[in-house]
Amino acid sequence: PEIATALRTTGFDSCSTASNHTLDDGAEGVRRTLDALDEAGVRHAGSARTAAEAARPTILPAGPGKGAAKVAHLAYTYGTNDIPLPAGRPWTVNVTDERKIVEEARAARRAGADVVVLSAHWGTEWQDEPDVQQLELAERLTASTDQGRPDIDLIIGTHAHVPQAYEKVNGT
Repeated sequence: PEIATALRTTGFDSCSTASNHTLDDGAEGVRRTLDALDEAGVRHAGSARTAAEAARPTILPAGPGKGAAKVAHLAYTYGTNDIPLPAGRPWTVNVTDERKIVEEARAARRAGADVVVLSAHWGTEWQDEPDVQQLELAERLTASTDQGRPDIDLIIGTHAHVPQAYEKVNGT
């Protein structure tokens, strides 16, 4: 709980909770983490306590006032360190599934998001260049459009433990 409060105090509005460590303490650990974030006022994306929560897009205002852009935050991880998803709870953590990511991005747009940001927990640890899987998935996700508009506006990668290059892919 102290970390969640510190995140809020330092200005974090939202965070990704999808990583290869999300299930380290099981579904109960996910619940405790999300409860602490909620209590601290930090929004989150990438894991959920219920199917209904998993189905709700995380959308935040980009600033104060009615005219602020609405930013959707999606979060997915490449895996869970071989820890199985809890039985009957496939929504506990978002494991990378290209089709599901695109569906969630489109649902966020329908819910009013002006911008869609994907936090992707991916890549190879200690490698300072994106790997082939990252590049190929980024290419496909940023090429995905609906009514001429990109489904994903920005992908922010995590997991490598070192900085990796950034680049524009498909104009986004």
